[in-house]
Amino acid sequence: MTETLAGVLGFAALPVPVIWGLGLLLVVTILWDLRQMRIPNRLVLMFVLLFAAAVAPFLTVPELALRLAVALLVLAVFVAAFAAGLIGGGDVKLLAALVLFVPPGTYTLFAFVLSLSLLICTGLLLVSRRVLPAAGHGWQFLQERRRLPMGPAFGAAGLLFWGFLLA
Repeated sequence: MTETLAGVLGFAALPVPVIWGLGLLLVVTILWDLRQMRIPNRLVLMFVLLFAAAVAPFLTVPELALRLAVALLVLAVFVAAFAAGLIGGGDVKLLAALVLFVPPGTYTLFAFVLSLSLLICTGLLLVSRRVLPAAGHGWQFLQERRRLPMGPAFGAAGLLFWGFLLA
């Protein structure tokens, strides 16, 4: 019997319905941010509610406290980046919400996957802007030239990270 990476690292994998819910929310985030160049509060709230309903009740108090503390730290750091005009407000809230799902002990792995995803998605978005026409399709990311949507990179990082932990 083969063990998942989650088991090797010493934590329980998320239940399959939670993985499906999280995966669906990540795909919606990717498409929404490409289409609208914004991440609405209600979408971020769905991530938080999924965590609160399906993950938090099964965590120990110290682990829950650690996850909340890390999410608040991420929120504080990226609010500063938002204030400096480096990242959008929806991106800040989304990243803090995603970190809630990251098990302690895998923060470095998540940061690596997120960095790689940001690099690859940025390259793909820039190439897409060069190759595809900017008008007549409704995809806001092709029309906007000064900013890049971070939702696709965050969503892809989440899909890769949790898929990797299930492998």
